[in-house]
Amino acid sequence: MKVDIKKLEKCCLCGSSHLELVMSLPASAVADHYVSVAELDDEQLAYPLDLELCVDCGHVQLSHVVNPDNIYSNYLYTTTTSVGLPDHFKQYASEILGVVRPKVGALVLDIGSNDGTLLSAFKDAGMKVVGVDPAPSAAAIARARGVDTVTGYFNAAVASDILKKNGSPAIVTANNVLANVEDVTSLIEAVRDLLSLDSVFVFETGYLLDIVRNALYDTIYHEHLFYYSVRPMRLFFERLGMELFHAEPIPTKGGSLRGYVQLAGGPRAVSSSVRKMEAEEAHYGIHTKPVFQTYFDSIEMTKRKLLALMGDLKSRGKTIAGYGASHSVTTLLHAFDLGNKIDFIVDDNPQKQNTYSPGFHIPVLSPDALKERNPDYVVILPWRFCDSIVSRNQAYLAGGGKFLVPIPELREITL
Repeated sequence: MKVDIKKLEKCCLCGSSHLELVMSLPASAVADHYVSVAELDDEQLAYPLDLELCVDCGHVQLSHVVNPDNIYSNYLYTTTTSVGLPDHFKQYASEILGVVRPKVGALVLDIGSNDGTLLSAFKDAGMKVVGVDPAPSAAAIARARGVDTVTGYFNAAVASDILKKNGSPAIVTANNVLANVEDVTSLIEAVRDLLSLDSVFVFETGYLLDIVRNALYDTIYHEHLFYYSVRPMRLFFERLGMELFHAEPIPTKGGSLRGYVQLAGGPRAVSSSVRKMEAEEAHYGIHTKPVFQTYFDSIEMTKRKLLALMGDLKSRGKTIAGYGASHSVTTLLHAFDLGNKIDFIVDDNPQKQNTYSPGFHIPVLSPDALKERNPDYVVILPWRFCDSIVSRNQAYLAGGGKFLVPIPELREITL
């Protein structure tokens, strides 16, 4: 598959061209491009995973952008397959309704609505809902669940059509979306034009501070263009005539940021949370280059330990499988150079089974393969879900198998 890629020359939040390279992970194939057996001979290129820091506003972004059509046209991810996310979205909807307190039947718009999981929770609470998502398969699932969904990218034209048909939404949400859209300015301008003075825009996105301090480097991949923190976002919204009036860290996906935004001059006072989080960011130094060198050094140390152990195991004839076929697994396999160390991967998602991993083309099988093939070791690649994976695979441990957890510290799990 030919994948178009281009270099970002300016900060996508403030427009500055004063960008500084702060970290380079090994080039990687596009994270969710698991291929079929018929596609094994097709060329699958690796693309840069370089992080650049805007010296002027402190924003961090990838140096290169992959054409989004090549990511989302055959997008396999659905919210319901992400461990813990459906329950999170139920709680999320309840919390947002408690803050905004809209009238029953008021409109909630979700940008990047995927399979409609979040909007279903709002609908169950008596709200009118509309979703927008570019992935045809996910949008079809949402509509089958009774969630009105526009298939396509959210932009000014889509926003105008929604406004004409429904009026201003009381709530607009964008969850794990802002990191994925190159022209984030146009997206937020379209959101702004939808809002009334009483409306609230709520977003969740990966949080740069947690990505650094919680060793979440496997969340760095081509789909995630931007790595947000509070200070650059506050300045960004101010430039667009909007106001970040509350911010909070949340545990989703290992560490995320939730922000609440209104039009400038809106009725809600700016909480102390915004300045508090900015102060913590400044103390940690995430808007400066040195922290990323320390971060990269920690990645290399973990890599050396894991490769030394796996090399020893392979020299003794041990078989090694991997568990998990998510986006983050692709980054980890490339970052740690595990392509020739893992015999096969297992995954719980039927859509990923009987495919081959991006770039390395490691076969992905059902978890039944742990019983059938009984590998000596299994590396838990989506390491944040270690407890859940281990609890579901006690039979493998009981048969003498061993799990390896690579991050944050290399450890072995046995019975």
